[in-house]
Amino acid sequence: MRQSKLLASVGFAVACAVSATAIAAEPDQTPREGIILKVSDGEIIVDLGGSDGLPDDATVRVYRRVEVTHPVTEKTIVDRFPIGDLPLRQVGDQLSIANKAESLERLPAVGDYVVWFPPKQSPAQAQKAKPPAASPKETTDPSDSKTVDLTSDVPSKSSEPCPPTQSPEVAAVDKAFQKSLGRPLSERVDIWTAFLEEHPDSPFAEQVAAELKWLRGRLLEQRALIMQREDDKRNPLEAKVTYAPTLYPGDPVELVATFEEPERVEKVRVLYRHPDEPSFQERDLERDGDRNWRTRLDEHAEAPGEFEFFVEAVRDDGELQLIAGSASEPNDLHVEVPPNDPIRRADRSKATGVVEYVNFKSGPGDDEYLRFESDYRYHVGFGMLEALKVGAGIFEGRGGPVDEIEAGADASDISVSYGFAELQFTLSEFVGLSGRLLVGDRQSSSSSSLDDTFGLRTELRIGRRDATRLELGLANTDGIGNEVWIKLAVEELENIPMSGEVVVTNLPVGEDLGVMLNYGTGYQFNDWFTLMARVGWNARTIQYQGPTAGLGTVFTW
Repeated sequence: MRQSKLLASVGFAVACAVSATAIAAEPDQTPREGIILKVSDGEIIVDLGGSDGLPDDATVRVYRRVEVTHPVTEKTIVDRFPIGDLPLRQVGDQLSIANKAESLERLPAVGDYVVWFPPKQSPAQAQKAKPPAASPKETTDPSDSKTVDLTSDVPSKSSEPCPPTQSPEVAAVDKAFQKSLGRPLSERVDIWTAFLEEHPDSPFAEQVAAELKWLRGRLLEQRALIMQREDDKRNPLEAKVTYAPTLYPGDPVELVATFEEPERVEKVRVLYRHPDEPSFQERDLERDGDRNWRTRLDEHAEAPGEFEFFVEAVRDDGELQLIAGSASEPNDLHVEVPPNDPIRRADRSKATGVVEYVNFKSGPGDDEYLRFESDYRYHVGFGMLEALKVGAGIFEGRGGPVDEIEAGADASDISVSYGFAELQFTLSEFVGLSGRLLVGDRQSSSSSSLDDTFGLRTELRIGRRDATRLELGLANTDGIGNEVWIKLAVEELENIPMSGEVVVTNLPVGEDLGVMLNYGTGYQFNDWFTLMARVGWNARTIQYQGPTAGLGTVFTW
């Protein structure tokens, strides 16, 4: 007998263990519920993550959170209704991020509910699956509470029933209220509109009309948002991203995004990686001027090899728009090892030719000069040494002291032929310094022989060389005179460089000072040719005034 009991006990224990093992082996099919914590910059952040069992490619269902007031009991009831499924772009341990909200019926908001359903469910089960069942939450005694939380789908929503002895008026409004729970706004409007048509004399008509007015307002807001989003889809941002597709080690890796409607841009960022890296790194582009956003990538992007990137912008409506490339089809940028043989690299060479006429006295030509200058610039990119420039020029001038010319004295003629060499240094990303040495021959009307002439020139640049910048400079040439200038160069408009300049000088013969106000502009016809023009006005005294005119060409290869 005791042996039989012992065998029965052992059998029961084994059965329990097997049953427990079988239950434990079943996958957890419990849906996970969270909320939307933040909607900003085109990203939606939810408080569900890998610790809740979500895989990397999880998709959650979004439920709009709505608070309504019962027209009879005057209790505030929190309800929810689905607005669509949202794929998650990145799943962390505690939080996840999504940025593709196009599939939702309306834009999500902070406080909306999200539910993840385990993937083991069949399609039919997943369609019927609802958020985890929960009893209505009452913060105080049920008889005193004015708020009931009905955010889960339970068999009956009437957890706060009307008094047992319902009048026909109360029963009618309660029936309509129960029917409206969990429905989209448009259906709720139809339900309450039909109620007022069927019960125009209801004692609750005033409360229902107020609720209907609020629902219609919300519906108009949502429709306006949807129409705005559709308009933005039809009118995406027009943008251009410029960069050098092939670089050598040590070259700056810069990206510039230019927008036609910068007022619609909230943020611009680039995502980049080497092909063998598992994920993209992110970097925001900084605004540079009115229409440009710019950034320089990390040093590892400047090493020999290849890396890929794409650029995206966050619009003012919160939508994310790809500007260049995508995660599946990124743009390529090659950083090559320089070959042993001397092959010129793209955008390394620049040749410039300028002719300029300056007149300080309209009328008789006794205070004027003509200058022609050409140069060749080669980008070195070695340490702080940025470039080397060499050139030659011709200067022809006529002038003299103002008081002597006014007294009837003859003006002096001067002619200079010269050559020069210049070094350009980059002290930092925004500061550059250049120095020039000039040597040549000078001949004047007071001497029949050629004299040697020397000159020095220096210039300080504040700002990037290919963007808006300020240039401060001074120059001295023996026998000609001095120049001091401040120049603002603007390169914000695509293919149209512009500049404004103030010059104080005593050219052409080194006597009285004058002031020059110049404006320059140009047009870049293609990658290798730009045409420049300059106009201005000059004055030494009230009587001594005249124009400036100039033309220039720039070849880049």
